[in-house]
Amino acid sequence: MGMTATHPAPAACSVPAVRPAAAACSVPAVLPAPGASSAPVVLPAQDPLPPGAPSLPVQGTVLSLRDALALPSLAGARLVAGERGAGRAIRVVNIMEVPDIVRWMRGGEFLLTTAYPVRDDAEALTRLVPVLARRGLTGLGVKVGPYLPALPPALLDVCEEVNFPLVELPGDAMFNDILSEVLGTVLNRQALALERSRAIHERFTAVALGGGSYQELMNVLLELTGLAAAVRDEQGLVLASAGAPATERPPAAVRPVRHGAGPGGTVGLWAEPGHTPDPYQLVALEHATTIAATLAAQERALAVRAQRYRALLLTELVSHTPRDRAETLRRAAAMGWNLGVPRAAVLVETDDTREPGTPGGAELGTEERLLPLVRHAAGEGAIVWGGGSGLTLLVEPGASLDARCHALHAALTAARPGRRV
Repeated sequence: MGMTATHPAPAACSVPAVRPAAAACSVPAVLPAPGASSAPVVLPAQDPLPPGAPSLPVQGTVLSLRDALALPSLAGARLVAGERGAGRAIRVVNIMEVPDIVRWMRGGEFLLTTAYPVRDDAEALTRLVPVLARRGLTGLGVKVGPYLPALPPALLDVCEEVNFPLVELPGDAMFNDILSEVLGTVLNRQALALERSRAIHERFTAVALGGGSYQELMNVLLELTGLAAAVRDEQGLVLASAGAPATERPPAAVRPVRHGAGPGGTVGLWAEPGHTPDPYQLVALEHATTIAATLAAQERALAVRAQRYRALLLTELVSHTPRDRAETLRRAAAMGWNLGVPRAAVLVETDDTREPGTPGGAELGTEERLLPLVRHAAGEGAIVWGGGSGLTLLVEPGASLDARCHALHAALTAARPGRRV
């Protein structure tokens, strides 16, 4: 993994001890001038990073500001304002050494300061907070001491107004300890998340490489998540399930199975009402959906091959007398066809014989997916196959042939409203 260290070395924080020229630095335009009015942006409890900022790990594997306050290095620290935003994640810890710190920020930072860079401007931090909030920072930790004996009431008010967490740090708080422990905890949680994701991926990969079925896939998903699971086809029919999912109600989480250009099915997790799957359960669902798409693609390839084989054999039967009758009967028997009875040919044509963009015979078209419906309407003994020109049936002739054709037309029309059959 390359991320096994429990605490990174302080040098890894890339925070210089002193910038000699900083004292001469003035507050830039991004920090509003005293007396200037600007409408603050109120941030939600889980505010996203600004565009272009590095993405955060999956929620639940991160260290929130609220969680960080329980670390030993932050013992004695108090969340004094912006409590509604304390659930935002800490990506990194930084120290404010210059007044124009905003241009160095990328989002997700827990910013620490003694207020030394703005010691001559009592309102600087109050003006800075809305800018930090818009930049996507996680929170501000201010160490009370000689440069700021107490937090100004106006600073508390603006943090509360924009839901920006403000942490009061005690005078004996050590910034190096906070940097090391918070960043180490963030990295450890990310490493744990990656390890768990890898283990989940290996379990599902083993199912795929072992030639597993949808049922085995759902069994593993149930085992990993503890939640009932089901995979459904594009019509919503359950192909396999585990844990007795309550499929009469929507799943707690669902992902589409994407394969090829045609529509796919879904994989879903069912939980108790009001329960939301946690991040690791969602990771397992994502991996299961990927494997389900692989299985669907394999089934599709086998079906295409079987379709070509059926079409080739039936074309041979209806176009000329077989050269080797015994071999033809053997092949037909392997397909489940009974050629010992007379047959009548029925042709079905529609207004769109193939899916848009599908080469003739290269993929399963709409008609091929209707084969189960056609077989049911035409009778279990019917021989049915799809092709570029529609559907072809070989059925037993008799008085019921006309009625069977009408039933077939009605079934196809109902299954495809608005299409000509």
